[in-house]
Amino acid sequence: MAIRDTDTVDLILSDEVGGAWTLVIAEEGTVPDTPATVEQLARKIDAYTHYVRSGQLVREHPQAAGRPVRIWLAYGEGELPASAAALLKIRNRELNLDGIEVYAERVDSAVDTPGEAAAEAPEIRILNVEDAENEAERAFFTARLTDRIGDAGWILTQMVVWLPLRHDGSELVVLEQGGRAYAAVYTSQRTLVNAMRGESMEYDTVSSVAFTDLARGWEHPDVGIVVNPHTNTVMAMDSNLLAELVRATGSASGGAPSGRG
Repeated sequence: MAIRDTDTVDLILSDEVGGAWTLVIAEEGTVPDTPATVEQLARKIDAYTHYVRSGQLVREHPQAAGRPVRIWLAYGEGELPASAAALLKIRNRELNLDGIEVYAERVDSAVDTPGEAAAEAPEIRILNVEDAENEAERAFFTARLTDRIGDAGWILTQMVVWLPLRHDGSELVVLEQGGRAYAAVYTSQRTLVNAMRGESMEYDTVSSVAFTDLARGWEHPDVGIVVNPHTNTVMAMDSNLLAELVRATGSASGGAPSGRG
């Protein structure tokens, strides 16, 4: 996934709560300041635009019909070159007429785990409170980074979370931690893209859901939920803890995709 892969849609984020669908151009490192990169970026945006205008997005994801669309250049390091920024500004002005927003935003780089185990351990993305996408995520980061786990759990019940999904949105991505299985969820689009850059986790779409709806409809006794895996704000909950959290927060409605394929 990179700017140079001009015919590939790198990642699709669907916001079932807010309504917008985001097509991500994922550039792990610095955006090169070269004419070739600007040309590739223009071709990549054209491919994304065709994907929307041709109706392919809606054919593959019918729930996207009538929803606003955004094209996000998510890059990992450095400053966005002026030439690339100028191109995005022009394309945003042009595509706004079709209801498509084009923008760029940097996501933080990974920090390798030190020591001999670094080669085998996953990279951990170091997140700070300032990296939060919204006030709810800021509150979660603050609680989690100060080890106020109870507060972090309560804040989650007020949040929308993002789920990477397989098989056209029918199956959760399940990871193993400490010998137990957990479905991966993230507290924002930004954190999801940040955490999953460079990971081998396979998924084909991303959707959003209120955390209380997800927990209330949980039907996988052998699978828990891990919030923000591969970051320093990770928080794992087994199915028993999820059930306790649901009881503590009252009734809600909703369901979850399958945890196993």
